[in-house]
Amino acid sequence: MLHFDDVLIHLLGEFGTYQKRCSFLIFLSIIPLGMNVFSVVFIMAETASWCKLPEPSTEWCGNLTTSACTEMMKNLTIPKEMIHDGCDMVETYNQCYRYDVNHNNISLAADISNSSKVKCDNGYDYDTSQYKSTIPQQFDLVCDKATLVSVAMSMFLVGTLLGSVVIGIFVDRFGRRTLIVACGVIFSIFGVAASFSPNYIALSVLRLLAGFWGIGLWIGGFVYVTELVGPSKRVLVGMINSASFAVGYLLMVLLAYFIREWWLLQLTISLPAILLFTYWWVLPESPRWLISVGKMEIAEEIIRSMGRVNGVELPEKISDQSWNPRKQDVDKVHSNGDADDDSQYRVWDLFRLPSMRMIHLILCFNWFVNTLVHTGISMNTSNLGGNDYISAAISAAVEIPAAVLTVFLVESPRLGRRRSIVVMMTFGGCACLVAPFMPSCGNVIWAGILIVMLGKMSILIGYNTIIVHSNELYPTPLRSSGVGMCAMVGFVGGILAPQFLELQRVWAPLTLLIFGVLSVIAGILILPLPETRGQKLPETMMEGVNFGRKRKPSGSGDEQTKNEHQLQTSPSDVDVIVEQEKVLQGLENAI
Repeated sequence: MLHFDDVLIHLLGEFGTYQKRCSFLIFLSIIPLGMNVFSVVFIMAETASWCKLPEPSTEWCGNLTTSACTEMMKNLTIPKEMIHDGCDMVETYNQCYRYDVNHNNISLAADISNSSKVKCDNGYDYDTSQYKSTIPQQFDLVCDKATLVSVAMSMFLVGTLLGSVVIGIFVDRFGRRTLIVACGVIFSIFGVAASFSPNYIALSVLRLLAGFWGIGLWIGGFVYVTELVGPSKRVLVGMINSASFAVGYLLMVLLAYFIREWWLLQLTISLPAILLFTYWWVLPESPRWLISVGKMEIAEEIIRSMGRVNGVELPEKISDQSWNPRKQDVDKVHSNGDADDDSQYRVWDLFRLPSMRMIHLILCFNWFVNTLVHTGISMNTSNLGGNDYISAAISAAVEIPAAVLTVFLVESPRLGRRRSIVVMMTFGGCACLVAPFMPSCGNVIWAGILIVMLGKMSILIGYNTIIVHSNELYPTPLRSSGVGMCAMVGFVGGILAPQFLELQRVWAPLTLLIFGVLSVIAGILILPLPETRGQKLPETMMEGVNFGRKRKPSGSGDEQTKNEHQLQTSPSDVDVIVEQEKVLQGLENAI
């Protein structure tokens, strides 16, 4: 079978002009998803509100203008309360109650502060000085319904979780390009429909469906770019997803500054994805996928097109691999029957083997914490103090250097994968622990914002690195299953992020303190895991169990190998694996 990595390394080049063009197209395709994920910062922003008052009568207002009369009536009939705005105690209108009085019979001299209070029974009015309309304003998600805001935030991420389970299967079944095109168009349709939602239920369902198909852009794009380049460039192009999200986030902030109506902003950030239907003609299918499903003629045609664009001359026959210096070694391995039978392993083997169970649980916890903290901080920029738009722009901007730094840190001999995660997660956690106690007003307000943003950048570097580390720790038979399960646990963290933000209603610093503690714990837990930089990836379950352990030689010859094997493996691991080997040996003898 033709190996596409060999074609890239020996013929086409690992990252030529052709691959750069396709990578740029994938970069553009993920931007609408980034805009939609973080748009909740603005479309679901909470604003000041108070009970809606009836239209004042002409007799009561006298010579006052309607707006002045309404303001006077509000001052008389809406209770006021003192709240802490981060600097001082300020007086504001109560959001949920009014005095139980007849508005048209109020005497300006009357003292109604001792009157009973009733819930708002005529709807709500909102402060529209900054946001002309938001989802909480349109659907009155305040007071008893305030918690529904965080639920609406989570619905898009619930959709991404469900989509990650299903879309991955579609990507392998129908091809990378097909799913990128289909997901882009369907995602755009549901995103546009959400902007015209008639009620809260319809909005939630449409956001869920948009998230379901939107995650296909991330999965399809990530798989596509990593398949199109050589092994040494996969970390580099893998960061395209992070950079795309950052650009999408920044562009969304710019649009939100000029578009203050939530439905118009939602429409603007969703509509461009419809243009991805053009990718059917401008984006070629992944040659690696075509080879894997036996479509060699189409794959060879695309390979030759890549060669022309990259300026390399290809041999007349590609499929016979006469040009491949590794072909004889590969054939020898397969002829000796040393290739693994991946079908004998299932995802539950990650829990049956103690060593793999420890690795798997630590990685899952790190994915959960990284996604939770990164999503939570990104959604919480409006509560950090300062201008909402500047804070959000800074939050988006730090993601670009995070993606760039990841490429250098993971390949650094001093840090590598494991130490990068430990350092970044610990630093990010400490930043979250310190930030709540920084001054949140005055000339030093930006000190607290800066610390949170540095923490976010560190967490994001840790997240980018844990993706690489996870892919290299799992053995080949369970690599896709292991990383896929980690990603699902990570999406759960993203879904819960808005709920964690609700804890700020109990005590303002509580959310960031929890984020900080979890981040530090996650970083420390990485310490027992082996470093994978420059290491041969584990190809079998036995290699996965023994990966990173020190060898303790004893004996000689075959017996020495056997003793080394057992010394490197915990008793529980040996029992399980030896039993599997006995079963396989019995099957071979029977055959």
